[in-house]
Amino acid sequence: MKVLVLGGAGFLGQVIVKRLLEQEGCSPMIASRGPRPSQGAEAISLNALDREHLARVVSDVDCVVNCVTGSKQTIIETSVSLVDVLQNSKHKPKCVHMSTMSVYGGQEGLVAESAATQADIGWYGEAKIAAERAFSF
Repeated sequence: MKVLVLGGAGFLGQVIVKRLLEQEGCSPMIASRGPRPSQGAEAISLNALDREHLARVVSDVDCVVNCVTGSKQTIIETSVSLVDVLQNSKHKPKCVHMSTMSVYGGQEGLVAESAATQADIGWYGEAKIAAERAFSF
């Protein structure tokens, strides 16, 4: 299985790539604006906002893992770009979007995934809520 890890050079992306490399039959591809090679993983330079390039890369993978972070605008626009590419892909790879507990804002105690989101702790939570909305097609 060929897995494209968007943001694969970042903290979470590196952990995911490492775990994917441990899986038999799994071939991760690190995609980042400035990819750092990881032993056993292909690394490509990719700006996920370039929909044409993203579409070409996505057409050759079985799964996409979205770990992109950055500014509020980058998080939101990358998610919107990826959703557009996936919806228009004939290939239809699976997709995993990595989010954060920040989408639940300042809620305390046991918080179920079905709980309402709250953008009351800053721009990062707001960005991740908007990104999740992009994936709710």
